[in-house]
Amino acid sequence: MGLPLDKKDKYVGHVRDALTKPKNFLMFNDFRRIHGKLQHAAAIMPCMRGFMTPLNRVLAAQPDRVGVGKKSEVREALENFVPLLEASHTSPSHISELVSPDLPHYYGYVDAAAGGVGGVWLPCTRWLQPVVWRIQWPPDIAAQVRLEAGTVTNNDVEAAAVFIAELFLDDLLDGDTAGVTSHLGSDNFSTVGWNQRGACRGAHRCPERLLRWQALRQRWTRRGPADCDHWPGSENEMGDIPSRSFDHNKFTKHQDTEFLAHFAQKFSLEAFPTPPEFLTTFTHQFPLEHFPQNVSWRLLQPRAEIVSAAILLLRGQNDLTIHPATSTGHAGVGLPVTLANTLSSLECRPIPSIWNEQTCSWPLLLPSGKEATSEVVRRFQARRSRKRFAGAPNAWSPAGLETLAEQIQHSTV
Repeated sequence: MGLPLDKKDKYVGHVRDALTKPKNFLMFNDFRRIHGKLQHAAAIMPCMRGFMTPLNRVLAAQPDRVGVGKKSEVREALENFVPLLEASHTSPSHISELVSPDLPHYYGYVDAAAGGVGGVWLPCTRWLQPVVWRIQWPPDIAAQVRLEAGTVTNNDVEAAAVFIAELFLDDLLDGDTAGVTSHLGSDNFSTVGWNQRGACRGAHRCPERLLRWQALRQRWTRRGPADCDHWPGSENEMGDIPSRSFDHNKFTKHQDTEFLAHFAQKFSLEAFPTPPEFLTTFTHQFPLEHFPQNVSWRLLQPRAEIVSAAILLLRGQNDLTIHPATSTGHAGVGLPVTLANTLSSLECRPIPSIWNEQTCSWPLLLPSGKEATSEVVRRFQARRSRKRFAGAPNAWSPAGLETLAEQIQHSTV
């Protein structure tokens, strides 16, 4: 799915005209028309959404004039759209990057606190041994989150939780990412909204950069839609416990008496649980009773490169140097050096061959750990990436989409 040559040339022409205005500004109505065209193009190339945030801020403010000078964020965003628009014709999106199957391939839950961040990944229509992960924030990040007006907000670390989780899943799949869809549950409304739209309007730069890096990496790995949905914090225990395991006075939040008794027997509340202690306690709280025989939780740590990339953005730093090895290939984008280092391989993922699995063979869990397959399935089927196509004609059946996906070829023009 891509822009035809004439439309691509038209859109690129509009952007370049805006960048060459003699007085370095656009009238708001002209800007709004360009914004609409770019938003339309982003519908068939999801990574474009990561560059929409500066334009969304201007659209919300509705100034009479929009500056496009050398130091303008709007100019920087528009300059980035030119190669992306070119790629929308020469390297079109595969159908699986745009349309979700009936159920996601994998799902999980995440949470972030001042002390740390963590979550779980579970199998849905493709098998993955259940994984729980947790990371302790560096002291400077933790201190800023605890401040009422710190430079790192709770929304920032919640957005970082989704960023780390999605990149971590790619590693767990060992590069088999093309066409893979995922679904994450979070108790942070802002994070959910940002990830559903792929952009934000906020003035704070960290979520904007996290979304942009996620978008670029999605294009490189050819991942399918990554949905994010809201669950109340009181229910999101499988995300809550890992994230709060580095915060003494909050680790026991929402837990029952039996869990507390087991927890107290294993280790003192005066010390952070060691990995074996944490895994034992987590397994006791969330047993995988109805999974295939001998399946158990794994406690794994995301790679240092992934964690470092998130911490870099949380600290307000940004990596603008493009890795030369990612400037070519079917993805049609270049990745910042720090982001490129989070990949297990710099090779762009191939077009997927099988992507539309419809059923699962193991129980699905709520964020509380309770087995509720039918309820979770209903939640998945109502996710945002499916709503756009819910009213499509009968011809757009899963079988029809899969046939179309097999027929799509990269443009040689």
